[in-house]
Amino acid sequence: MLTVSNFSSHTPANVSLLSVGHSPIHSHKYLQIIYVLDGIIDLTLSFSKYKLAKGDIFVVHYGDLHSLSGVKGKNHIILLDINSDYFKSEYPDIENRFFVSYLMQACGEDNRCSEITKLIEEIVVHFAAEGTGSMEKTAELARRCIDSFYANFLGFSLN
Repeated sequence: MLTVSNFSSHTPANVSLLSVGHSPIHSHKYLQIIYVLDGIIDLTLSFSKYKLAKGDIFVVHYGDLHSLSGVKGKNHIILLDINSDYFKSEYPDIENRFFVSYLMQACGEDNRCSEITKLIEEIVVHFAAEGTGSMEKTAELARRCIDSFYANFLGFSLN
């Protein structure tokens, strides 16, 4: 079962490293970035199904109904949960923005993907070393990640 982030109003992000068996359909009030380290994950998002493999990155948007299931054997994923409330003053439309995640699946050496991958890895290393001790650094890294999504993977917004 996946853990659910319980953000306080001043926590910018949370990181989890885990293996997925099955997570039933649910939604949450924050952005969740899924980064597959190994194995294969089935993602059901509303009425669409995606197969995520090693290196794939997918954004689950604020309020999206989704579920995850591991496929055939072991898998490991990183979940980066970005607190929408924390960043709402800087990105007032963050809850209504949709990022084109399929562009981040298996995009190889695309600079946009390598930038996101490096940021996620940097955030994981930061959390491993600092935990939640350095909120300023966590916020800076999450902000860079959001900026990259806005610059490179922006799809549309709903009003």
